[in-house]
Amino acid sequence: GGYAANKLCDLYGGHRYMISGEPDMAGAFECIAKVGMSGGSKNLMGDAVIAALSPAFNGLNGPGGCNEGFLREDALLVIALITDNFDHSKSYAKQQYEAIIAAKKNPSAVVLLAVVPEVWGEGDPLPPPGCAIDPSPPRTYTELFSKFPYTVYGDTCAPSYAPFFDAAADKIGEACGSFIPQ
Repeated sequence: GGYAANKLCDLYGGHRYMISGEPDMAGAFECIAKVGMSGGSKNLMGDAVIAALSPAFNGLNGPGGCNEGFLREDALLVIALITDNFDHSKSYAKQQYEAIIAAKKNPSAVVLLAVVPEVWGEGDPLPPPGCAIDPSPPRTYTELFSKFPYTVYGDTCAPSYAPFFDAAADKIGEACGSFIPQ
């Protein structure tokens, strides 16, 4: 689709996900994060998280699946949500939490990152020109994120995402420092 990488990313280890040892972390992230603008305006981020972690979803994580080896007991799970729209999933935070815990067993083994729109209310300053907002979102990520100890939010309308990524790297380091594989 438009504005997508439209190619398989050349990632260290030959996987479709990044792992420790990636020699060009910034380039790898840029490639896998360039998912484009196609697909409509109704984000289904929560539903996508459930599907990506589900063993029943097209065998993605199982033997022979394109994400084989992605879910590992000895690794943190970092979930990054980047969107300029609010989540319109049919699932709720409770279902999303249960899917994540079924995959990782321990909330401390998960880092949740989100660059999402701020909730703009009456009386708030107007967002920067060209910034997409939804003044009355049907659901935000707050409920799901409140269930995990390692989370970082960024605002899609921020002039730079560098502070978000710095905070994300710090939070991943913090989680990694306390992570004990089960």
